[in-house]
Amino acid sequence: MPATSSIPPAGTPAYWSVLESIASAYARGRSASMPGDWTDAQQVMVRLRPYGTAGLIDLTTLLVLDAIDRCPQQLRDEQGRPDISKLIGGQAEALTTIQTASAANAQLDRGHVSATDLSAAEQQIVLIQQLEATVGEALRTRAGHAKARRSVRRSLTEQGAGVREATALFGIVSEVVETIGSQSRDAR
Repeated sequence: MPATSSIPPAGTPAYWSVLESIASAYARGRSASMPGDWTDAQQVMVRLRPYGTAGLIDLTTLLVLDAIDRCPQQLRDEQGRPDISKLIGGQAEALTTIQTASAANAQLDRGHVSATDLSAAEQQIVLIQQLEATVGEALRTRAGHAKARRSVRRSLTEQGAGVREATALFGIVSEVVETIGSQSRDAR
């Protein structure tokens, strides 16, 4: 992991401070982005590149916690928790997620995600649906809990923490953040 003065070592308070700043700026930007414009996601990937997959999972964790805090009531379930089916329409947005993952992987010099990465397009959709359920479970975390960050990260890595899973989770959570932002804008 990076250890220069400009890039704090992973896991340190300075690292978390940098990631919190990136997450906050990304959430604000994603909320204002035009649908289909993933330039901000690519810029985040460039900034996170020194931290690899672990940094992306940590950032996604912070975005989930932010989404829990900012989610408007109409996008919550009867227990008051963010409802993934309301946040992403209850169906796999495979193309959007694959496009986001491809853009992120390109920034990591890992190539684009394509149908040949998995044996069939159906498997991609099944994986995305599983990861959407994973995000849904992470959104059920009590944000004010002392160990909320650890709980969310554990939920997110349940399906594995490889590059494909991490970038797909980031794409799904980006859609959640975008939905919350658009609902908040519309409510004003």
